[in-house]
Amino acid sequence: GIKLAISLAKNEEDLFEKIVEKLKQGNFPWVGIIRGNEILKEEGKIAEGKILKFCIEDNTYLYILNNKFSSEEKELLSEIAQDISYGLKQLKIKQETEILKTYDKKTGLLKRDVFIETVKRKLSSEAESALIILDIIH
Repeated sequence: GIKLAISLAKNEEDLFEKIVEKLKQGNFPWVGIIRGNEILKEEGKIAEGKILKFCIEDNTYLYILNNKFSSEEKELLSEIAQDISYGLKQLKIKQETEILKTYDKKTGLLKRDVFIETVKRKLSSEAESALIILDIIH
């Protein structure tokens, strides 16, 4: 279900899409994820009913519309919001790790091995390529 969708998400947009799609299967008339004044993802039509709001990240909320919510539904939806929050944190850690594996932290340039592999790939492709090497002494 939802935990699997969270763990398989490739990025924030994919995560929100999967979550809203799964929650919409729960027969809620409207499900939305809103950051500030921007709707990041929504599904369904807003109608009369009660809206539950869960904070999933700073200034980012999960909204769910229904005619009424049982205490079990509220508890389950609260757990889902916590799972989404955890999923967002894991995505950020994964993205930061990828950046640190690819770029030098001090200079922001590609790391040597990544740079060499990129140059090899470009030079071996059929597209025209050029390489300029500057030896800067500091």
